[in-house]
Amino acid sequence: MQISDSSSRILAGLLEARTGQQLTMSRRWRIETALSALLRERGIATLDELITILVMNKEPGLSNQVVEALLNNETYFFRDRAMFDQLAVNVLPSLARRRERTRRLSIWSVGCSTGQEAYSLAMLFLEQPARWTDWTIEIVGTDVARTVIDAAREGSFSQFQIQRGLGVADAEVGRHLGPHGGAGRDDPERGLEAGPQLAGEPGIGLQWGHRRPERVERVGRHRSSASA
Repeated sequence: MQISDSSSRILAGLLEARTGQQLTMSRRWRIETALSALLRERGIATLDELITILVMNKEPGLSNQVVEALLNNETYFFRDRAMFDQLAVNVLPSLARRRERTRRLSIWSVGCSTGQEAYSLAMLFLEQPARWTDWTIEIVGTDVARTVIDAAREGSFSQFQIQRGLGVADAEVGRHLGPHGGAGRDDPERGLEAGPQLAGEPGIGLQWGHRRPERVERVGRHRSSASA
């Protein structure tokens, strides 16, 4: 299944217009793989036929499915472990000193995918209950893809997803997920739509959405989410 240069440019333009992410020439070879399942599901024979449908706007909503298929939702618990170690050892203690008076933190996880990295951040707080007692801690995860936000909000992970990021050495940390890989249910009616809470103290608010939160303490780095 081949795609013409003009069709690949249209897809790249669609992705950038919807998400701000660029589909560079060196990554366009992934387009066929990324969209193959969607083509089978929709009964579309070729990528060029898909482009025709998109351009003629024959199927409203299809463009959203195309954009989500082109995004890279790769994530796992404690991904880039060195970064989480820096957060635990340096960044969070520094924030604790700076916010001692208000005892409040709001942290934004950008491009959170299905939520494992945001949940990992919550576990860092739960591993230091004495330090964070009586604090209000809010972690907001956002992503342009609605399907992954729905999964993050559900907060239920397979054994494979848990073991992939939480090895034997991290089994004690993983206890915060609760039984069967679930994060436990909570339903506060405020702000962004809220997902489940992790088990333990201090209580940590986890919220999920598609837009930048109003108040955040930005830590970590931004990663592009385009896989193709």
